[in-house]
Amino acid sequence: MLGVLLAVLPATAASVSAKPAKPAPASRAARHAPTKPSPATPTKPSPATPTKPAPAKPAPAPARPEAPRPDPLGACTDALTARRVAWKPASRPGIAHGVEITGPLGGVTITSPSEPLVIDCSLAVSLDEAGRYLRAAGIATATFASAYSRRLVRGTNRPSKHSYGLAIDLPTFSGPDVGALSVDRDFEQGLGDAVDCLGHPLTQGGATLKLLACQLARSGLFYLVLTPDFDDAHHDHFHLEARSWSERTAVRSPAPAIY
Repeated sequence: MLGVLLAVLPATAASVSAKPAKPAPASRAARHAPTKPSPATPTKPSPATPTKPAPAKPAPAPARPEAPRPDPLGACTDALTARRVAWKPASRPGIAHGVEITGPLGGVTITSPSEPLVIDCSLAVSLDEAGRYLRAAGIATATFASAYSRRLVRGTNRPSKHSYGLAIDLPTFSGPDVGALSVDRDFEQGLGDAVDCLGHPLTQGGATLKLLACQLARSGLFYLVLTPDFDDAHHDHFHLEARSWSERTAVRSPAPAIY
């Protein structure tokens, strides 16, 4: 009997030990504590990679026409009008800004018995500015022998500035106080020098013409002022020559004319 019991007891103990253990009962506080859900970790969306548009090719700029070069002193004819000179357009071959003068220039009438005064506007401006010297000398009228004329410089193949309306030849002058003056008759040659342009004329007519030549040469209004002192070709007139308007930076140049 004892042997039977000893045989049964190990089997019973093994079966007891094989049963799972029951979990310990939770405490009352634990049973009644609210269950908090675990906070979800927010998922940040991945930023989208911006797609850069392909740069547009700029349209080619339209070609701009080259602007004309303005005259240094503005339009010559505007300057002539502002001086209240009576003039009208005159188209002649070779003249850049042709004008026909129909009234006084600088208060002095410049006339010819055979033709109207047609010259370049640039020379007209110079003559208008030079009128003060003629008036101061008592001269009211000047006669021109040649203004616009298509020809060559004597002894050369070079066109004369008369061909461009930029030169005028004045052989006689007159006024109430000085009477009639002729360059051929009254101009006294060989007077003056670089220091004293006038010198010592022997006659009143000679003094008037010499003083006028000095003032015109030193005024800066002309490029050339040629008198009988220059050569035999100018024995009977004053030759006055102006620069073209496009070559002038001012009405008066700081340099005296060649004379």
